[in-house]
Amino acid sequence: MRTYDEQTNFLVLNLMHDIETDAKPAQEARERYVREPIDYRRKTPTSYMEKGYFTPGDRSAADFDARMHSDEDLEKAMQEGNEKDQGT
Repeated sequence: MRTYDEQTNFLVLNLMHDIETDAKPAQEARERYVREPIDYRRKTPTSYMEKGYFTPGDRSAADFDARMHSDEDLEKAMQEGNEKDQGT
């Protein structure tokens, strides 16, 4: 999903949480996702775009996945990209 700005990120996270916890049906969340960014730009109050309105659960459900790329891999890839930009 692509969002416009930080406020839209808040909106998406809040709506995803509502859907996941059955606080809001998906269709209602979809309608709010369409409406709120427009209202926000009209300076109409849009509470879901102000901040996150849920507290993450305890860390027992956290995904401590293994890192897929080392700093060295990322640095090498960046150097290769810069070399392409320079035509070498």
